[in-house]
Amino acid sequence: MKQRGWNSDTPSVLYGSNRAVTPQEVEQIRALILRHPKWGRQALSVYLCQLWDWRRPDGTLNHRACLHLLKRLFEQGEILLPPPRKAPARTHRPLPEQPSISWLPPEIESPKLDDLIVRPVRLDERPQYKQLMD
Repeated sequence: MKQRGWNSDTPSVLYGSNRAVTPQEVEQIRALILRHPKWGRQALSVYLCQLWDWRRPDGTLNHRACLHLLKRLFEQGEILLPPPRKAPARTHRPLPEQPSISWLPPEIESPKLDDLIVRPVRLDERPQYKQLMD
């Protein structure tokens, strides 16, 4: 596993995730983006990890750190990244109707949640609990 650490003798554009990015690597990133315009950010990140043999201690590609590094280079104006892919729109299910509280005894006008006690059902209360839940 080839791991690059920070070296004060090596000129770097950015340092992050125990890796210094050199000006030559920034040019390499720019060339990749131009050569593969249809690639998204994740594909670019995975390819760079393979190219640089950038791995986590468990041996998997360190593509999340690479993605973060690419975003930081983009924020500094060093590279132009493809726009983020839009997440599919989430469909929201309609909320269920609010249950009526007509099952409350007449002496209780409105429930006070401050007085509510939540506890497990005791064995001797199970038949009554099951009857109420049906």
